[in-house]
Amino acid sequence: MLKKLTLISLMAFSVANASVEAEQKNYQHPTSAEIDQRRACFQDLEVQGCGKHEEDSVQFRSCLSNVLGSLDQNCRRMMVELYGDK
Repeated sequence: MLKKLTLISLMAFSVANASVEAEQKNYQHPTSAEIDQRRACFQDLEVQGCGKHEEDSVQFRSCLSNVLGSLDQNCRRMMVELYGDK
């Protein structure tokens, strides 16, 4: 009984491990340009008075909803993915 349980546990671990490895292979790190663009979006929001999400998330989200239309298309898309369009 213990051998069967051990065998089943090993098989489950192997399948789970293979799944994680497959996901890691499909992940592509963002380029430096993409990182710079995303940072610029947050800097633009700071300039517009939204502050930083870490400081006051309620105020940040409220401000974001007010200025969302003024952001460029890439920033708008990223912010909607991160915070929703509310």
